[in-house]
Amino acid sequence: MKFFTNIIWGFIWGEVIGYIGSQLLSLTYNFWAVGIVGMVIATLVPFVVDLFTESTLKTENKNNK
Repeated sequence: MKFFTNIIWGFIWGEVIGYIGSQLLSLTYNFWAVGIVGMVIATLVPFVVDLFTESTLKTENKNNK
């Protein structure tokens, strides 16, 4: 369920950021492309953050011993 929520919010934030960015750069706005990119990024970010925090926690535990 956590990933489903990430996908929905990624779509919403992708649309908002994509629309604002397209207006600032005077580009055409592609609803589907922006939504899909937002969903993919929202799905990948938790995995990447988890990798960095997990390795950091392991390093800190080794240093504290």
